[in-house]
Amino acid sequence: MSSVELHPIEVSAIEWLIAGDLPVLHALRQQFACAVPVRRQVSSAGSFTQFRLTRDDLPKINPPTLKLSALDVELPGGPNGSVGFMLILSMGKIAELEAFTYADPMPDLAAIDVERCSFAYTDNRRGDLLSLSRAVVYPPE
Repeated sequence: MSSVELHPIEVSAIEWLIAGDLPVLHALRQQFACAVPVRRQVSSAGSFTQFRLTRDDLPKINPPTLKLSALDVELPGGPNGSVGFMLILSMGKIAELEAFTYADPMPDLAAIDVERCSFAYTDNRRGDLLSLSRAVVYPPE
């Protein structure tokens, strides 16, 4: 698979989703530093960007499947309202970023001026943090 580039709004969304002091969030930041987007699928309701990690010597997370879904981004003055983001872990590693709309057609993520967006955690953040606080970080193999 050939590499694709992350859009600035995707980078900012991931940084928000993995921000915090929990050990698992630190491990996710280590993984993200080595994550390369390899595929993106776009539909009228969302986009899915898949990743591979460039290193094998990174901490892994248990449970191996997690979804961090507590972020909404209000778009500047456009008709599209807001975009939600979900970071998906598979096999203990960052695997995919999903961007989705709630009612409007999916905007072109590449065209969004991230500096004019408003990022906010949703009510799900508390549940995400609770799940993450129970996760175990395993050292590299």
